[in-house]
Amino acid sequence: MIGNIRKLLAASLTLLASLTLVLSLTTAALAQGKTLTVRFYDDPAGFDPANIFRIENENIAFNIFSGLTTYDGESGEIVPDIALSWETSDNKTWTFKLREDVTFHKDYGEVTAADVIYSFNRIKDPATASPYAAELAGIVSMEAPDPYTLIIELDAPNGNFLHTVANYHQGQIVSQKAIEEAGDQVRWQPIGTGPYYLDTIDVSSQIVLKRHEG
Repeated sequence: MIGNIRKLLAASLTLLASLTLVLSLTTAALAQGKTLTVRFYDDPAGFDPANIFRIENENIAFNIFSGLTTYDGESGEIVPDIALSWETSDNKTWTFKLREDVTFHKDYGEVTAADVIYSFNRIKDPATASPYAAELAGIVSMEAPDPYTLIIELDAPNGNFLHTVANYHQGQIVSQKAIEEAGDQVRWQPIGTGPYYLDTIDVSSQIVLKRHEG
């Protein structure tokens, strides 16, 4: 999977740089009410992390969602995202401490360890038919001793697990309430915790992202 992520980052360098510039400028200009419009070269296919594909959709999802970890924009190294810290002594049992200040878009509430467990179980569930289920197949159990602590037990040591739970495909955390309310429109109603939320979308003309204050 790490190889796939590196290929994605390499292949999307120009597009991702442009998208990041758009969002940064929009944030900086927010107080002045400015909007920057950038051409999206193809119709979107949706933004459900369980089934998302194609680089242009993934780049937008990267700004809508968060993972336990993510990638530093300059070095490409793993850095904290929803997780504040983590520890493991054997690469098999992983304990994550979550930030206590993360909220879902559009008043869907605070993110807790239960949301992470739901997100990963949803990917693993055969009913979801996620092409990324195999990435989480090594998870034997997950438990939340408290709302901000998550313990994940794997079936074998995995030194690359921090990449598995990064802000990419199966690692992106969703809101159970939002998923259930969206029904079969999940891919068009993404609710994450990233720096931007999906305000409006017309699949044939425009996608509007606005800054998330949470």
